[in-house]
Amino acid sequence: MDGKRTYQLKCNTCDESEQVKIDPEHLRSWQNGELIQTAMPYLNVSQRELLISGLCGTCFDKIFAGVQ
Repeated sequence: MDGKRTYQLKCNTCDESEQVKIDPEHLRSWQNGELIQTAMPYLNVSQRELLISGLCGTCFDKIFAGVQ
C-alpha cells in the first residue's frame, strides 16, 4: 500500500471533476507551507493548480490567456 487516498477535485468554474491520489501526509505538508511541487511532485501541473486555485487546467488557460 502506498498510503495515498483518492480525492475528488472539482473545478470551481466548469464543474469538471477529477479523482486524484494524494498521500495525506503530503497534503498536510503543503497545507503547512511546503511548496506544492515539492510536497506532491507526482501530481501534474493541472492537478496541482486544481488544488491551489480550484481551477482545472483548461479554465486556468482560458482565464489567463494572454496575461504575462
